[in-house]
Amino acid sequence: DFSGEWYFAEESLLSVALFYKDIDSYVQNLRETRPFNTTGLPDSLLPPGMPNDTPFEITSAVNTPGGPLKGYELNYQQAFSFLPGFWSDFGLLLNYTHVESEIDYAVSPTSGTYVTNDLVNLSPDAWNATVYYETDKFSARVSGSYRDDYLQRVPGQNNNDVEGKHETFNLDFSLTWNLSKQLALTLEGINLTDEFNHQFVDSVGDRTSVYHHTGRQFYAGFRYQF
Repeated sequence: DFSGEWYFAEESLLSVALFYKDIDSYVQNLRETRPFNTTGLPDSLLPPGMPNDTPFEITSAVNTPGGPLKGYELNYQQAFSFLPGFWSDFGLLLNYTHVESEIDYAVSPTSGTYVTNDLVNLSPDAWNATVYYETDKFSARVSGSYRDDYLQRVPGQNNNDVEGKHETFNLDFSLTWNLSKQLALTLEGINLTDEFNHQFVDSVGDRTSVYHHTGRQFYAGFRYQF
């Protein structure tokens, strides 16, 4: 890992980070259908009268060859204290991350065949942006967050090559009003862009497997310190 940081003004930062990680072995869960008598488990576990060659869905963890992962991260943070009037209470936070990975995944626990693809649950590109306003009495933040498509399972189940989740962009906000040193009122809004949880199977067919809608969420409350 390598990182460099430049504090070019009060409450301000510009930084870059480079990273490379060699994953010697990735632990992968695989599911396959095979006869019970190939599992090594005793026949006494079977229900009475069930043949020991009855096919079962078997899930097992295997060690894979892994692979390299590399990327970089950029950060920018600045308080706009140089601006006149109430504009001096604003500020900005920006972050961008890019990742490349080449992980070898086992096709089955015993075949010795592997496929290469991105590391699961890791988006190749992601960024975050926050604009804030903050004083002793009042603070407000609006944040946007983008996440690229990412894989959730390699290889996919039921003869699909992959399973994954489509890109998302979420917009949130939060407000805090300090009525006194003890009492503060809060208001928060989550998922203002009304993003759906859209998951897919097969990299070519791109068939929808999950399409969940949770909607926008708003929370109002207060905090009191004794």
